[in-house]
Amino acid sequence: MPATEKENLEEEREFLSGLELPECYFWAVHPLDSVKIEGVLKNEKKLMLDRLSWSIDHVNESTINRTSRVGTL
Repeated sequence: MPATEKENLEEEREFLSGLELPECYFWAVHPLDSVKIEGVLKNEKKLMLDRLSWSIDHVNESTINRTSRVGTL
């Protein structure tokens, strides 16, 4: 069973919170990302984590229009 959107956001938040690469530019603005975040970690990590946390608390899965494709490389 695929992960729910809330589970995907929780996983992304956990991943981002563990990154200790201050000069890294984190980019998550793909068309399938339900929450768009980007920025240099040393300057914007907290802001990105706050945005993910807010989204997790307020996610309405019935209004998210996601399309996933299964295929092979």
